[in-house]
Amino acid sequence: IETIGKISYHLNYRSFFQINHSTTEKLYDFVKSQISKNEIILDAYSGVGTIGIYLADKAKEVIGVEFVAAAVKDAKQNIEFNNIDNCRYYVGLVEDKIEEICKETVLDTIIFDPPRKGLEKKIIEVLKHNEIKKVIYVSCNPMTQKRDVHMLNEIGYKIKKIQPFDMFPQTWHIENVVVLEK
Repeated sequence: IETIGKISYHLNYRSFFQINHSTTEKLYDFVKSQISKNEIILDAYSGVGTIGIYLADKAKEVIGVEFVAAAVKDAKQNIEFNNIDNCRYYVGLVEDKIEEICKETVLDTIIFDPPRKGLEKKIIEVLKHNEIKKVIYVSCNPMTQKRDVHMLNEIGYKIKKIQPFDMFPQTWHIENVVVLEK
């Protein structure tokens, strides 16, 4: 069991979890400050639900998508463990599930926290044809984030804020958050 802020997370030994808890909490607080009360949020690449569950007390609803089934199982257990009733998580590739979710739900914000390879181009195509107001992009790879932010700019999203977080002081590793709005 790991804790960030007031939220506790049960983890499978194979699940990814940030090890720098104090900086992670600052990152999550920053993301939380960028959403408005009662938003419907897609937590893409949700893992064990760390970001989405952290935002749940401010969001109207959080929908998570993660391709690792064990992580989704952990996310569902974390919802129960923290007595949260406005989050749901699905197993699947973000690039395969995003269009379906956008057809079923009017999203206010998408939070991307992809693996180092960044976003698939199919995701950008889906965003191009939807009226999602805000994208919050969390990345541990500034190069792929730059590439993806450029593609988001081309479909009408403009950078509103950029905030790096030094996850491992004295190294080149950072997590960077870019907030974009249409």
